[in-house]
Amino acid sequence: MTTRIYISAKIQKNYKKIVLNPLPDAANMQEHMNSWNANYVPFLGKKCWLLTHTITRYTVIVPDITVKDLDQLLFLFQECIIQQLVQKHLINADRVLDLVGQIEFYPTNNDKSSIGYNNQRIQDLSYWKNTYRAFEDISFSRIGANFNIIGTRLNNGKSQYIYPTEEFLSLINKPNAKF
Repeated sequence: MTTRIYISAKIQKNYKKIVLNPLPDAANMQEHMNSWNANYVPFLGKKCWLLTHTITRYTVIVPDITVKDLDQLLFLFQECIIQQLVQKHLINADRVLDLVGQIEFYPTNNDKSSIGYNNQRIQDLSYWKNTYRAFEDISFSRIGANFNIIGTRLNNGKSQYIYPTEEFLSLINKPNAKF
């Protein structure tokens, strides 16, 4: 399985080492089940990434990513997903590892709904800047898990209300799922 991460211009600017693939065609983007939109968030002097799954709106916070950490991003991303899910649910970690697979980077796909949702989580994250004084005191897995229990409206031609954690768990636990 391949995970597509569509990165913001801020990430491109701050992490010039990232090699971007050309954007796939629109039909290929829509049928791919494992795409994430990523944004860069400076948080108490550290560089963090906020990634939102385009279908389920499940959001993952990957704290303190430096340029030298890019080689380990796959491992860090998988760990953050598992830690967030463990906060609230019993999960099969092997299914998460199958879901993430390998990472490919793409320039932004301009998915306004997903990017807007990601930007709202950035606003929510700014609340925590005032709550904690030291970066090391923050439990990003707990904050991320709490982001995902809040329901959201999804408008893909029809208006529906979804809960990101429930949607993401059903995607992970779907038998014979082709990510």
